[in-house]
Amino acid sequence: MLISQLAPVIILFAAPIIFKESPGWKRVVLAFVALAGAAMVVIGGDRAGNSSFVGDLWAGLNCVTWATYFLMVKKQRDEGAKLWGFLAPVMLWSAIFSVCGALLLRQSLAIPSAFDWTMVASVGILSLSAHALLTWAQSRMEAIATSLLMLGMPIVSSIAAFLVFDEQLSALQLLGGATVVGSLALVTVVSGQINERRALAVSPD
Repeated sequence: MLISQLAPVIILFAAPIIFKESPGWKRVVLAFVALAGAAMVVIGGDRAGNSSFVGDLWAGLNCVTWATYFLMVKKQRDEGAKLWGFLAPVMLWSAIFSVCGALLLRQSLAIPSAFDWTMVASVGILSLSAHALLTWAQSRMEAIATSLLMLGMPIVSSIAAFLVFDEQLSALQLLGGATVVGSLALVTVVSGQINERRALAVSPD
């Protein structure tokens, strides 16, 4: 899971090239501090300690594809793409490829019970909501700031696991969580200061 959390690092260095965003040394430092905190959360919750080259390879591919998707969404939104006009075809093609992949791998598409239907619908709604919120934010925030806030996902997952599955949080996870939350709070403050300076620079005298 740790490898998949590296997408914001890719975006941190790609955004200045693609979108001419200036990360600033403060946000670069905070990014790596937050990443270290996320690593503590992931490592602290990895009780099995199992790892494999193939698994790490897939995690790395996931990291690269997610960062690429993130940057493409940002570019489309900056060019004026509408929220649902963009998401509708994305979700449609995702559904088509998912069904085709299941058929090629000869996996069953059967949903045997009403409870399973409820779970599938819930996952679909949550997934759509997450993508919609991210896409909405892309036209209102810098790619760097938005991507760094995603480092909070392991914290949310750990808290949800504690509340829903009664999984215990280790001291390392608690320390990592506090590190991530503090770093992201500072990222938000620094990003606001950068936006204020930029607005003053382009405003008429």
